[in-house]
Amino acid sequence: MKKQNKTSSRANVKIVISLIIAIVLWIYVIGDQDPRLNQRYNNIPVEIKNENLLNERDLLLISETEFSVDITVNGRTSALYNLPWRNIRASVDFVDIEDKGSYSLAVEIVGIPEDIDLISVSPAQVEIEVDRLSSQTRQIDIEFVGSLPEGISLLDYSINPQNALVEGGEELLGRIRSVGAALDITGETDEATKRVELKAFDADGNEISGVNISPREASVLIKIGKNSTANIVVQTTGEPAEGFSIKEITVDPANIEIGSDSDLEITEIKTEPIKIDGLDTDAQIRAELIFPQGVEPSTDISEVTVNIVVERIVEAEFEVGSIDIDNLGEGLVVKDEYLDEMVAVVVSGAQSVLENLAGRNLRIFADLRGYQPGQWTVDLKMEPIEKVALVSIQPGSIDLIVEEE
Repeated sequence: MKKQNKTSSRANVKIVISLIIAIVLWIYVIGDQDPRLNQRYNNIPVEIKNENLLNERDLLLISETEFSVDITVNGRTSALYNLPWRNIRASVDFVDIEDKGSYSLAVEIVGIPEDIDLISVSPAQVEIEVDRLSSQTRQIDIEFVGSLPEGISLLDYSINPQNALVEGGEELLGRIRSVGAALDITGETDEATKRVELKAFDADGNEISGVNISPREASVLIKIGKNSTANIVVQTTGEPAEGFSIKEITVDPANIEIGSDSDLEITEIKTEPIKIDGLDTDAQIRAELIFPQGVEPSTDISEVTVNIVVERIVEAEFEVGSIDIDNLGEGLVVKDEYLDEMVAVVVSGAQSVLENLAGRNLRIFADLRGYQPGQWTVDLKMEPIEKVALVSIQPGSIDLIVEEE
């Protein structure tokens, strides 16, 4: 009986050992036939979940909006071979973003079967920047580039619309200095309407991307005409203070380049009237230019500097040693002995004018128009001199004898 039990136990041990060997051999064979491997999948697009919540919260994604990741998985060759990799999805969720700032969001991977292990995700997190959504209305600016044909200039232009709505992150909008476009007018000779695409620019003239401009385009109506040079004429009203006169008026610039859509020759452009009432000191005044209809400056000059120099009015006395006879009737003569009387003449005027005046510059005369032969007392007169006023003549009259020849 004992012998049989020993035999049975040995048989059982052999069976167990055989099973273990069989299992090991099976595992070895299976492992050799269908081993576990790592497999890499690249450039899997990252889906953004709840992006619409940003708009609802007046937020805006200002960093890169398209992301992709690479993943590594591990599994049996057969499982990897049959893996529906197109079902693998990567995503990040914006649900917890409630204010502007920097965020690091974990990438979630779904669509991997249970018999395959996810080993790594690269990058495992996505870095994003969020700003608060804002808007502002900006005047549209147009910069004209290029050159027009010789003798032609840009007279005027109009923009439609004149303003644009700019939307974007607060930070970007804070960098905007202008909204507009550059318009090339090379070779233009007639009135034309051009369409331009609107862009935003910073203080250095660099384009700012990442903002929405509405409308995207604007119409620019340009008016072209011939150009010429015109003198600037200063207009004044009133009189300086008593005892003063205007010595000189100069204007800077003295002339201006203009363009005109008319065939008429424009030789001068006037300033707005400048009031000089009561002026008793030198003055420098900015004055707007008045452009006739159809005339525009070829440059950005619309006003000029007017310099007014005033000086005191003084009196001076001169001696004149001869008296002229004017308008003496035909066949009549005046005795010469009456014409050599010394005459004292007092005049007034600006000091600079009187300094250049001498007695020889003054002509004193007696007007004998209509006088007949006889003895007459005739008033003396002075021939007018610009900017000089007669104060007195001594004697004021002269006794003359008119005779027939």
